[in-house]
Amino acid sequence: MMKNTKLNSIFSVALALLLAVLLTASCATKRPRNQTQPNVVKSPPTPSDSVPDEPPEEPVIPPKPPAERPPKVALLLGGAGVASFATVGLLKRFQQEGISVEVIIASGWPALFALSNGFMRSVHDLEWFAMRLKQEDFFASGGLFSSSNSEFNSHDQLLKLVTSQFRQTDLRQAKTPVYLAASSLHDGGTSYVSSGPWKDALMKAMSVPGIHRPYPTNGSRQWVSSFAGLGMGQGVLRRVDHVVTVDMYGDYFQHLRKKKVDSVGDLFRRLYQVQFQRKVANEMGQSRLKASIVLNRSPDNFSSRRQAIKAGYDAATEIIAQIRKSSPRP
Repeated sequence: MMKNTKLNSIFSVALALLLAVLLTASCATKRPRNQTQPNVVKSPPTPSDSVPDEPPEEPVIPPKPPAERPPKVALLLGGAGVASFATVGLLKRFQQEGISVEVIIASGWPALFALSNGFMRSVHDLEWFAMRLKQEDFFASGGLFSSSNSEFNSHDQLLKLVTSQFRQTDLRQAKTPVYLAASSLHDGGTSYVSSGPWKDALMKAMSVPGIHRPYPTNGSRQWVSSFAGLGMGQGVLRRVDHVVTVDMYGDYFQHLRKKKVDSVGDLFRRLYQVQFQRKVANEMGQSRLKASIVLNRSPDNFSSRRQAIKAGYDAATEIIAQIRKSSPRP
């Protein structure tokens, strides 16, 4: 009996120990309440995991509008006297507005500025050159008409000045093509020079009767400035969008009308004026884009240079507004 009691006691102790071990193991496997969940990185689904019902729509990007092509113009310029300095203002304004001057057809004094524009680096250099020209550079006698018996000024002083400024020898070296236009009083024919030596061609274009001697002085043909540019053929004008005609003879014609006819030279100038004004009016009548520069000053008043340049600038502003309205789209 005693033996059984001992066995039961031992069995109870062993059972208690076993229960204690089991309880301890069970508590160890439970997660503490304050412990956070471990980070779980999910792998991205494979293409077979998620297949959309329809492909996603491509974003619609509107096409860019085509850039506008700069309008291309040809300038037909003619003039005598200080109003011709308006050529500088015209070219300056066209450049500022991005108007491409493809060719210049020039006669009279604008021929000098057209050539200068082609040979100089920029229109600012052209303006610098123009503002330093003086009356004595054009007139050996210091006035519009010489007091000598010939009643014409010499080209010598002007040619010397221009030659010292331009190192180019051929008209084709001009960055903007220039056609120097001159007509013969002998047969009325008009010559257009755009290549080769420029000196003789420039002097012929600038030989306005009443200002300079006919050029060349020892030749049988007398050359005067011509405004007959629109009839020179379509080879040059076809490649432009617009032809701009600018008349800068107004002050010169006013000066001739005021002068008394008391010599053979005066009579010649008066006959020339009537004939030439008809040519100018005809050219202006054919042109849709045009301007007339009149300063209402004496054509040899060189203090009006800046006024003339501004007049050309303002005239170009009005012409450009018309060009913008009618220029072709690319």
